[in-house]
Amino acid sequence: MSNILEPDNYSHFVHVEKIKAVDEALFKIKIEGSGTQDDGLFLDFKQKFEELIKETEILSIYAESIENSHPEPSSEIKDPDVYLLTASRHFLKIVELINEAKKLGIEVNENLIFRFRLYSAIGFFACRRHAISAALSNRLIEDIESINDDDTIIKDLFSLVIHFIGGKFVECQEISKKLISSVRSKLETQSGDENWYYLPFIGVIAKRMSFVVDSLIKGDLNDIPEHNAKIREIAIKLNELGFTEISSILLKLSSSIGYLVRYSVWNLREVLPYITHRQKSEVNIFIEARIEEKKYFIFHSQYEALFEWRILDKSSNQLISMPTGAGKTLLGHPEIFKIHF
Repeated sequence: MSNILEPDNYSHFVHVEKIKAVDEALFKIKIEGSGTQDDGLFLDFKQKFEELIKETEILSIYAESIENSHPEPSSEIKDPDVYLLTASRHFLKIVELINEAKKLGIEVNENLIFRFRLYSAIGFFACRRHAISAALSNRLIEDIESINDDDTIIKDLFSLVIHFIGGKFVECQEISKKLISSVRSKLETQSGDENWYYLPFIGVIAKRMSFVVDSLIKGDLNDIPEHNAKIREIAIKLNELGFTEISSILLKLSSSIGYLVRYSVWNLREVLPYITHRQKSEVNIFIEARIEEKKYFIFHSQYEALFEWRILDKSSNQLISMPTGAGKTLLGHPEIFKIHF
């Protein structure tokens, strides 16, 4: 962990100041710049911008490391959501800065825009900010053809990830099948490609993602950790082989799957009556109705109320105060089940 940003070394204020410094560097170029790439103002912007990108990526990695090291919530550790949400917001800010830099004639890597928007969407999805991740997913679906990569396998892999974080699980099943077929075909016809050796790994990722999606749709979560561990293992292997961008995206995807299994609506079985055959049937009908509405996951606030505050274990009356849309109605349903059974 020595090369990963530790929480005690991270200052949200300092990080925001770095964003402001990049903003100010851009403003100076706009007002005073000579228009040449070797201008001192351009070089100052480039240095500050690269530092910002590096720190934001480290922040995102740290959030993932917390989640993977501490699979259960605990008040004794830093909440990974704090770091992940901050990184996700800052990735979007970086996209905004890149677009501003482009307008000023600064040469930028176009793929950065796509990559950081994707990083942001995965982060928001993992933190159950599904409205934001769905909007970003829709934008990314439009943008995917613009990325500078002629490899249709990679584009299909990105498409699979993008549809997943948009909650489009049925579409993910079709994309997985297409990706597996494409990998098989390419291995049979183009094994002479110097980079062919990454193809079997992509095929396995597609297959494992197909299992994950099927499990989420059916609500059978038991096998997902095994499939997710394999996705993570392959992501690490791809990084060792030099496919760092693909590896980074898959590692973030793996972390988000870990988050989402914890917050799956099917976990309500742990706090709802689930002893007799009748109770099991009633609970499953209730949960499956949520899935029919494509409400696969519960919010963090709902999770806390049910699993940390243990509201169903209390015998006294309770007052639940939450913002509109935060999930009060769903919390009322388990209370009704408790009384009914």
